[in-house]
Amino acid sequence: MYTEEYNKRPFPFRDFLLKFIIVVIFVLLIIWLIPKFTQPKLKKTSTKEETVLEQNILKMKEAAITYYSKEENLPEDGKKEVLTLRQMVNQKLLSAFRDKDGKACNVDKSYVQVTKENEEYLLKVNLQCSEEEDYILTKIGKYTYCENSKICEKDLTKQETQTQEEQKEEKPKEEVPKEEEKVEKQEEKKEEPKEEVTPQPQPEPAKTTLYEYKKEIPGVFSNWSSCDENNLSNWKLNSDRLPESICDNNDKNCLKQIRILRRKEYIGVDNGVKIYATRVYYCIQTRTYQEGSTDIKWSSNNNDQSLIQNGYVLTGKTKVE
Repeated sequence: MYTEEYNKRPFPFRDFLLKFIIVVIFVLLIIWLIPKFTQPKLKKTSTKEETVLEQNILKMKEAAITYYSKEENLPEDGKKEVLTLRQMVNQKLLSAFRDKDGKACNVDKSYVQVTKENEEYLLKVNLQCSEEEDYILTKIGKYTYCENSKICEKDLTKQETQTQEEQKEEKPKEEVPKEEEKVEKQEEKKEEPKEEVTPQPQPEPAKTTLYEYKKEIPGVFSNWSSCDENNLSNWKLNSDRLPESICDNNDKNCLKQIRILRRKEYIGVDNGVKIYATRVYYCIQTRTYQEGSTDIKWSSNNNDQSLIQNGYVLTGKTKVE
């Protein structure tokens, strides 16, 4: 009897609907949780870190190019010039940098370095901020497209464009002969050969013996740039403790020297007593050197007093013209 009543009971729709809702909720919860465990975590500050570091390196590069646009600051052949970030800040080429966290960059391990390579200079810019460090390399030199100074950064695009234009100018245009010119050339070939006229011998011109005179012109130094001890406009406080370096007067390879000045200066009052302290300044002097040369003149007189009085000496060499 119980079995017959159970079989005649209507379909349990409410139980089925409840189970269906629980399954749907469970499936949606799994779909929502899977991406949380499978997707990689992204560093939100990576782009900002690279941007701050790259921007500061570019600022250092522009300041270095401005500084080395003056030829007296460039190194000589086979030498390199290093300028730290501290020196650049002291010379007011730029301000000190800070990283993404507001911490100051290392002013001693951050630097720019210039090395001469043939007719160009290799510029390296290195910046270190906390644990971040990076550098860039570029070339500077005298290029035809430099505008505001004789020294600027190498631009491969401009150089290639200029080279292509020069190649176009060097290519001669091929002229296509016209029909009339072809006919004239054929007629010239058909003409009978003309009788050859024997030239009469011309008298040889009189020959003159010339004597060589030579004069050695020594090299010339320019005057040193001003470092007046009574005017501190060209002097800077020696916070980096640079040593004094004085050149020999006749050393043509020494064109830059450092002078040191110590001054006793008033700094304040303590309990009615004036206090003085010794401050150390430095000044960089530069000069130029023009290489000597040899001037040679030829004269038909082996005792030419006009040349001798001007410092020329008879060498003994002769030639006939």
